[in-house]
Amino acid sequence: MTQGRHPYDVFRREITINGPFAEMRSFPLAIEALRTRRSRTDGLITHRFALDDYAEALKALQADRTVHKIVFEL
Repeated sequence: MTQGRHPYDVFRREITINGPFAEMRSFPLAIEALRTRRSRTDGLITHRFALDDYAEALKALQADRTVHKIVFEL
């Protein structure tokens, strides 16, 4: 862990980390809604990072108050 980083920041800053495992049955329906644009996400995602840049994303969450929703791209 990088010096100055605390795992409790997730709780303190109310950071949510979501993955498809959280709701397996609704995940395919959600993807379809996004693909067909029945569900719009314009403006929700503020930053995108490569999966390998996970540490950089955490730094951005800590240092930059404009970071709200991050997407990790493969």
